[in-house]
Amino acid sequence: MSMRETDLDDFFSENPSIVNNAPNNQPQGNRSYGSNNSYSGNNSGYQGGGQGGFKGGGSRRFQAKEVDLDTFKIYKPVAMMSNQNAPDNIVNDFKALADILVMNQFVPRITTGGNVDDALLKELNGESPEIYIPWKDFNNINSKFYFNDKVSQHVAKMFHRSYDTLKPAVQAFLARNVRQIMGEKVKSYSLAAIIWTQDGAEEISEVTPATGNMAHVISVARTACIPVFNLGKPDAKARLIKYLGLKRPTPNQQEGTNP
Repeated sequence: MSMRETDLDDFFSENPSIVNNAPNNQPQGNRSYGSNNSYSGNNSGYQGGGQGGFKGGGSRRFQAKEVDLDTFKIYKPVAMMSNQNAPDNIVNDFKALADILVMNQFVPRITTGGNVDDALLKELNGESPEIYIPWKDFNNINSKFYFNDKVSQHVAKMFHRSYDTLKPAVQAFLARNVRQIMGEKVKSYSLAAIIWTQDGAEEISEVTPATGNMAHVISVARTACIPVFNLGKPDAKARLIKYLGLKRPTPNQQEGTNP
């Protein structure tokens, strides 16, 4: 639950130590903030220039990457995953939702291997989705999202009791699940996970044997407070559209969609 402004005022008035200890324009010690947004400290060796440069105490110098504000977009990733052999109507639902997500400037996170996955690869060709694969060149897919780092492997293990006894290839698929849900190095969570299972499970408490491989995905996502929308439930699409605030495509956008 978020605080109202009056709540914040009351909070700070009742906790003056927080205000008193907060940094001001002239922090304690030999640190200073200049009008050119630079920061220097005698003990730190860091100095930032007005151009966004970064200088260490030695000879290192790092130049901040320039951001093109004209093309800047807020990063909004959404994972799309499914069990194998989804029915045709579900495949079509995934494809339609993928198009709408792109039109609303979301970034679909997809994979390869199942009929839904391969349909999305074809549907989003040219739209620059993030394609998560378990290892480099899997299924002859050229993608930079292939490396299972130690963190993704650790998280994958957290949600599978028999992880250590699994074959390395299976472990790689589970770590791929984690990256697709939580981003590379588990640092950029998906805003939602769109999945399909026969039983329509969305919560850990709803998992059944029919949930299949998506049980691991649901466990990871819900533990990270990422909402799951299972197209096996009749109202999932409507709830997803409302949750993400998706808008209907304009006629011009519709003309540019894949058939």
